[in-house]
Amino acid sequence: MSYDIPDICISAYRRRLAEAGIEVTEAQVRAVDEWAEKWDRGRMTLVELCTRTGWPLPPGAAGEPGEIMRYYAGKALGHVRAQRPEDPVDRVRAVAEDVASVRGHLLPALDDELRDALAAADQAARDEEGALPRGHRERLVRAAERGVSRAGVFKALAVGETYTAAQRALRPIWQSLPDGFSLLLLGNAVILRCHPQGQLADFAFAHNNAVDVLNCLGDAGFQFLSVSGGTEDSFAAQLASGVDITLARSTAAAS
Repeated sequence: MSYDIPDICISAYRRRLAEAGIEVTEAQVRAVDEWAEKWDRGRMTLVELCTRTGWPLPPGAAGEPGEIMRYYAGKALGHVRAQRPEDPVDRVRAVAEDVASVRGHLLPALDDELRDALAAADQAARDEEGALPRGHRERLVRAAERGVSRAGVFKALAVGETYTAAQRALRPIWQSLPDGFSLLLLGNAVILRCHPQGQLADFAFAHNNAVDVLNCLGDAGFQFLSVSGGTEDSFAAQLASGVDITLARSTAAAS
């Protein structure tokens, strides 16, 4: 590095690093003395130090928002780059598959996590009467702006409200329902599902309970959608058969 730091400081940095979960020698610390000094003085996070030095990040290490993701994503990218095929066309195909994998697996999972976090933050801020403090949702918009648009925030919050309202509507009958009915928050949809197994393997029994569930939700102002469309009675038949039913709140109920 660019200037000499006393040995007593290098020893102190090594001890502090050991306390943080990084076992390195004084020679290794000396090789990155300026970075170690910045970390010791709070001008560099542990994640940034490990990223620059290549040292393994200790489990449970805290960092600034996004730092942990960048660290592990960088490690993964370095690993897959070392395994790229030699053939130029095969290399293009390999990179394209990696891009598709990230888009198809990692990003949707993060989108779901952000949606869940938004809904949880919205519910946590409500008072006993369900009202939100002034300016709360604008704070959420600003907090989420790097990951989702303003419209996306309000869409996620609307889905969260639909899920909470459906839980509330079903509460009076939920404990009396046979095992196998599920209310799920999947992506940007609230899903009602019936697993046709156990008692619910009997279609007539499952259908009667499905009618009760849909009537309860219908009385609370919910509307139903399925991949097959249908009438109120056919929704019950589809649900009893294992077809997912998507819930939506009418404009009047939502307001």
